[in-house]
Amino acid sequence: MDDLQRGLSEFAKDLERTTVSAYPLCDLCPPHQPKEARFDGKTKFNGSWGYMCKQHFKDFGVGLGLGKGQELLLTKEAEDESFLK
Repeated sequence: MDDLQRGLSEFAKDLERTTVSAYPLCDLCPPHQPKEARFDGKTKFNGSWGYMCKQHFKDFGVGLGLGKGQELLLTKEAEDESFLK
């Protein structure tokens, strides 16, 4: 893998994650049983986007990456994983 390919691969991985200060609620969970969303992404429902908990992302998400979705990380988690360094 040359330097350009390696750089593009790292850039693409960066698009799979983003940071948030607090997790939003899942748009697909029932209002009386809300769960924290861990993903923001495109769904199998005619391409609609939304915040999804892990289970709903597994069931209805289309994947991670440009035009698909992102994993949400709390700012503190991202710093611990050296995501922002």
